[in-house]
Amino acid sequence: DMSGLPQMVGVNPMPGVMAPTAMPGVTVVMAPVGVLLQTPAQPAQPEPVTKRQLDMSEVLAAIESLYQDQLRPCGRILRKRLSERARARRRKVGGPAFQQLKAACQACPLVIVQDEAGGDWCALLRFRSPTFVDVHDPADVYPPQLWFEVEATFSGPPGSEAALPGGRYACAQVLKSWALPFLAGRSLGQICHIVQLAISDKKILGYSNGKIVPYARSLNRAKEACAQSRQPFAEGPEDGQTVASWPSLRKCLEDVLEQSREDGRCGVPLADFKRLIRATYNLDVSETALGYAKLSELLQDPRVRDICTIELTPQGYTLVPLKRRSKAPALRLSDHLWGEEREQTAPRAGGPTALQTRAARLGALDLDD
Repeated sequence: DMSGLPQMVGVNPMPGVMAPTAMPGVTVVMAPVGVLLQTPAQPAQPEPVTKRQLDMSEVLAAIESLYQDQLRPCGRILRKRLSERARARRRKVGGPAFQQLKAACQACPLVIVQDEAGGDWCALLRFRSPTFVDVHDPADVYPPQLWFEVEATFSGPPGSEAALPGGRYACAQVLKSWALPFLAGRSLGQICHIVQLAISDKKILGYSNGKIVPYARSLNRAKEACAQSRQPFAEGPEDGQTVASWPSLRKCLEDVLEQSREDGRCGVPLADFKRLIRATYNLDVSETALGYAKLSELLQDPRVRDICTIELTPQGYTLVPLKRRSKAPALRLSDHLWGEEREQTAPRAGGPTALQTRAARLGALDLDD
């Protein structure tokens, strides 16, 4: 049916003959089966990485590249690596969805998927020996000279003015791109570990406004100074609020964790704890006023660590109540067995009954067991 087509000029009804139409860029082709509208070929566009397209050979190559970097291929890092490789090949970077990538890895016979803490997962190659660097390992396996060079780099220009990406992985990539002599030959996994130790142990680097910066310019150093003088950090409590003391902090912890248990929740997200205490009790939980630079360290103090612990859950770091052992007296099953035996059968003269002998072998039964 050609009634919907615009008026054509000089159309030859012979099959295979082309004629222009009133529609710009569209040509009519008379074919044996009817009329075909043909548009000119469009220039090739970069192929985006979409949810419909997931090349498993590229996923395997990305996993292998993380093995070479000595980085454990957890889902979030693998997704970043896929985007990096797509960008290097001048492809549009959309990246596969997190769960779609996991499902593809689970379906691949060459990959073993293991669930990790915090809702993440890891894609391991079935026939490849892992040689990953544990970036969270507190052990310092590097020579003193390396730390001397790291500190010197960030103590003077231009390193003293640096503001590196806030993520450990991205920060390590930038440092590797600087081609620093003391990092020559180090894998990306090792550099990630060095960054972690420089922040958590060596106090060479710290955080400020979401960036990794030299420790002298970091929020960490400012909070350490407040903690040493037992002063609230920044402006201090708002009008009408008081700074929490150890007794009030302990009471608040017990209350909010008990409430979370009654609500059927596993605990209280660490990121929400201060806000929750402010809103509920009009108290300012200042870790620096209590002598700590980090809230996580404050909550491990002996005065409160019997109440809760910090665990990594799919919702992030969470305050989880500790299970307390019951203070009720232990029950001995043997006492009850002996009582029933005494009511039913008098003991034989000269020795215990068979039931009493068996009961003596039973230990105390704790209500928590």
